[in-house]
Amino acid sequence: MGAVKSERYRRAMALEPWAKSQAERLIAPLSDRWMHVQAVAGEARRLATVLSAEESDLLVAAAFLHDVGYAPSLNRLGFHPVDGAWFLRAQGQ
Repeated sequence: MGAVKSERYRRAMALEPWAKSQAERLIAPLSDRWMHVQAVAGEARRLATVLSAEESDLLVAAAFLHDVGYAPSLNRLGFHPVDGAWFLRAQGQ
């Protein structure tokens, strides 16, 4: 594995736990939304079995983060995809 690919792989392997932690911290207070996010992440895990380990972790991380922009503390524009994207960019993701 090349150095760049190896670094991407290590980052992806650490991404899912980080994503779950962030999503839970920000979205759990919105109980129905958190239940939805957990269901989406569960489905992503089920579907990810056909992907490489790197792709699998990225898919599940994305599932956990797909609604993070609904968190009241992140509401800047009022459009959850953009509010979530701003948060992720600020986190270096």
